[in-house]
Amino acid sequence: MAHQDHTPHGTAALLEVLARQDLPSADLLGSLTAALRSHCPHCARNLEAAARLARKQLRVAGERPRMFAAVSKGVVPADTTLRFEHRRAAKQVAALEELPWEERLSKIQGLRSRDSSPVLVEALFAASRKALGTSVAEAGEWLDLAGAHLSRLRGLAGYSREFLAALSLRLAARRANLLRVASDLPAADEAWKNLRADPRLARVGNLATHADLASLEASLRLDQRRLERGAQLIAHAGAIYSFVGDSGGQVRVALLQAIQLRRRGEYSPALAQLEAAAQIPLTTGEAEHLLVMVGHNRALCLALSGQFVAAQEALEGNQALYKAHRTPESLRLELWLAGRIHSGLGDRDKATAALDAARKGFLTSVLSQEAALVTLDLAELHLHHGHLNQVQTLARETLSVFEQQEVPAEAARAIRLLAQAAVTDRLTQALVARLRRGLRSYA
Repeated sequence: MAHQDHTPHGTAALLEVLARQDLPSADLLGSLTAALRSHCPHCARNLEAAARLARKQLRVAGERPRMFAAVSKGVVPADTTLRFEHRRAAKQVAALEELPWEERLSKIQGLRSRDSSPVLVEALFAASRKALGTSVAEAGEWLDLAGAHLSRLRGLAGYSREFLAALSLRLAARRANLLRVASDLPAADEAWKNLRADPRLARVGNLATHADLASLEASLRLDQRRLERGAQLIAHAGAIYSFVGDSGGQVRVALLQAIQLRRRGEYSPALAQLEAAAQIPLTTGEAEHLLVMVGHNRALCLALSGQFVAAQEALEGNQALYKAHRTPESLRLELWLAGRIHSGLGDRDKATAALDAARKGFLTSVLSQEAALVTLDLAELHLHHGHLNQVQTLARETLSVFEQQEVPAEAARAIRLLAQAAVTDRLTQALVARLRRGLRSYA
């Protein structure tokens, strides 16, 4: 009885239905929206319990909108029902990548009805994420394509307003995330306020949409140092992803949790979180990127905790993944990590070469915070060996590039203070550590 008293949002009833191995009705799933918006801790526990109960697997035949509606309501599993759709969307995005921007847009706008699919919107989201580490502008262009295709879907019969609203809200969340990555945190915060106030959100009963929004907003809250709110959003998203069986979502949440622990210096719990994430079987289109990030973060935690030999072994074990799925972003991260490991192992020449290559790579990307952090790592290495003149040269080079870019004030300030301290012979390891604490890492 107490169990029901503490769960006013329908999750207790959901548990009873799933325990009987019956399919939950669309009405029952829709009734969970209030719980998802209120972040009820009792409902979160019920959703975690529900995830452990077997659900009947049902394939829905018939017209495409009906199939997508069934997936959206959580009545059928997305991975198995939409397997063909995911393969086709991946091919469509690969073809778009070969075209210039204008032709990409024309291609999207000219798709036939049978070639149009909500899964293509998802694939365009993934393409935007892939471009994010290199160019916010390019990532935005992929989201523009997603928006154009979403407009196309609105003109087709059969898709409900709620279904299309969920996709539209997810698109808005990704645009807000672009502002975060570009380090415009006030604009990102304003975008999230507008999104949370959108009246359509209250009418969306799709569980995965609420999880997606929570995980993306969590990244902003962590960057704002609102750690409690970030942790709450991460746990909220994790409970839903577990319930709906979204393996990619579960891994993304595990990564966010591990990064949060790593930033607090809690390396053992972070490693445990990453080990658990590595055991989750991935079937989503972003599996390759997620596998790279799990392996990278594991090696990074080992290096930061001083386990440099184990970190080097982990980095070497990741080489096949790095090579098979290499992007400019993953290459920069790999070089940065290798530099840290070589530094820890006492190989100054290799550390210097890797860190400088990573720094130059970040300076050509949108990730100026990372460029500043790598510069500080390199400065620390030079300082350790008594090469203060090299720190001065390094700081001048980085500042010169920053002056030609729009970079976050804290990144420019950190390198400016580094340069001043090096010139006045006041640079210490403690100062470098203090400058590093004022920066955040997108990775």
